Amino acid sequence: MNAGDILLVEDNPAVARLVIEAFEEAQLDQEVVFVSSGEAALEKLPGHHGSDEFTPAFILLDIDLPGIDGLTVVSEIRETAATESLPIVLFSSTRDPDTISEGYRRGANAYVQKPADYAEMVQFADVLNTFWFQVANLPPEAQ
Repeated sequence: MNAGDILLVEDNPAVARLVIEAFEEAQLDQEVVFVSSGEAALEKLPGHHGSDEFTPAFILLDIDLPGIDGLTVVSEIRETAATESLPIVLFSSTRDPDTISEGYRRGANAYVQKPADYAEMVQFADVLNTFWFQVANLPPEAQ
């Protein structure tokens, strides 16, 4: 794990595998670091008492997680000085406008509906790569 890698928080291993493969096919220079719960995500981040701390370039975060859900993870990240400026992309299949609005209210930078198939996932990975690593200026700690 290195600064500049992507933290994927997804409880479905099949979806996680699809995302990782799509990012590899999109030929990103960044590694996708996968965890399957909100608790595990927080343990990886600085200031959250984890032993495996690193600062990702951005977090790709499912909303519907067992235990600590994605919206709570967003709140926890924003309430901690060491992680308050990390880019967070909510990544879920929900279309509920209230849930999406709540994600933004808590501090998510974007909401993206999960792509329906592998080809869309590769395109999604390419778009994320272009935006977050070529267009956007990431906070210094995430580079």
